[in-house]
Amino acid sequence: MITLFHHPFCPHSRSVRLALAELGVQPRLVEERVWERREEFLALNPEATTPVLIEEGRPAVPGAAIIAEYLDETHGADAGDRRLLPADPFARVEVRRLTRWFHEKMFAEVTTFLVTERVYKQTMRGDQGGGPPDTSAIRAARHNIRYHLAYIGWLARQRTWLAGERMSYADLAAAVHLSVADYLGDVPWNEDEAAKGWYLADLRDKATGEKPEYYGAHGMNLQRAYQIICMMVGANPDKFKELAESRTQGRVKVEVYPNSQLFKDGEEMQMLQLGNVQMLAPSVSKFGPLGAREFEIFDLPYIFDNYDELHKVTSGPIGQLLFKKLESKGIIGLTYWDNGFKVMSANKPLRAPADFRGLKMRIQSSKVLDAQMRALGATPQVMAFSEVYQALQTGVVDGTENPPSNLYTQKMNEVQKYVTLSDHGVIEYAVIVNKKFWDGLPADIRDELSKAMKEATDYGNSLSVKENDDALDEIKKAGKTEIVTLTPDQDEAMRKAMMPVYKDVASRVGQPLIDEFLKETGRGPMN
Repeated sequence: MITLFHHPFCPHSRSVRLALAELGVQPRLVEERVWERREEFLALNPEATTPVLIEEGRPAVPGAAIIAEYLDETHGADAGDRRLLPADPFARVEVRRLTRWFHEKMFAEVTTFLVTERVYKQTMRGDQGGGPPDTSAIRAARHNIRYHLAYIGWLARQRTWLAGERMSYADLAAAVHLSVADYLGDVPWNEDEAAKGWYLADLRDKATGEKPEYYGAHGMNLQRAYQIICMMVGANPDKFKELAESRTQGRVKVEVYPNSQLFKDGEEMQMLQLGNVQMLAPSVSKFGPLGAREFEIFDLPYIFDNYDELHKVTSGPIGQLLFKKLESKGIIGLTYWDNGFKVMSANKPLRAPADFRGLKMRIQSSKVLDAQMRALGATPQVMAFSEVYQALQTGVVDGTENPPSNLYTQKMNEVQKYVTLSDHGVIEYAVIVNKKFWDGLPADIRDELSKAMKEATDYGNSLSVKENDDALDEIKKAGKTEIVTLTPDQDEAMRKAMMPVYKDVASRVGQPLIDEFLKETGRGPMN
């Protein structure tokens, strides 16, 4: 009985499994996570690498290359046409050369980056090397694989099999490295039809482990999976992950990272366009620098009076029209997520426009929000969200505008004595995906993801209302912040003071679009 210590995503392990299958040997498979450094496994292979083969009553055989030679010596003579190492010594040289190329060079330049960053690190603890993927390593792998794919294509055009007239260890080695990358969606098959034809015609089923049947019996359901790296916060992305993976039966894997964990604030959009992340949920204010200024209309003061009015726009034709503005930039818009209606905060009560004069108020990067604060007599200060608490604490800024949930979760209420329930604007997120990635998904996968996103949006938007209500209650209970409720006259004065903003930014966001917004909601900002 042969036992093989392996990992499903280790290409060297895969090559040994393929070789055993070709020789008609069904091993007992033991999945080994080498980063756990089990003492029993280290006793078999102090190098702590897979694969390791053990034939009953014999010493352990470590490493794909050594195992290949061992299998040829012990089983090759009886394999006939299925022998993977030719008898001719000169032919063996070419097989060994190419096998080494793929197992060492391609592994070092491509596969190790993809597997480590996108698979292994997701299951490792922090002290084992786990954590967010290194996107620079992934980019390097995606660049390097093109060279290897071209080489495989060249070999496939010159020969029947990569090393000659018969399938050999060289074919298995190339196929398993491609199979790992293909599972993760990182093989640019459109760049070399010869390589694609060689792989699909003869080796795909072998390399993925879908055949023979006993591979599946050991948990190797390696049908092509699509990975979505999301940068977003809140309950919505977690709900989407749950629904997407369930609806697609594991064909989609979703990784969720909080904003700024992988990239700095301001870099995320470029990373999405480059394909280094597949999905974002930025504030709509961030589309202005991208050249889609129309999205800044969401920042106009009092353009929405309640969630029903907001959803008439985001769920209707205007919301879709705005998303069309992104497609030329390589972005597809999927849906809108609510963060909530904004309140004003400061260390003095803000009951009238005059109370804002001379205050430094933090805003998101938006020309509309800039104009809004100036209309009130305040000095707007653009600042990253992650820096706001410290800036308020140290007096770099005097106040800010945010939904109550943001104030509470970031503990801003601890350094702000007053919160005015102005409900003067909204913070809205747009869920966007890389267009090339989205268009490249199979239609059935896109359909299931769209359904999952719709359900996650309904769930998250309902939860947002509750979270803001709960946050306001907690701020009141904390007793450090006085809640200011505007009288009808005070509310009207605030609206009147901010009305010039509409005229100031009409040329930027478009007066026709403003008119369409107001027509859709059936009201004006003063009523």
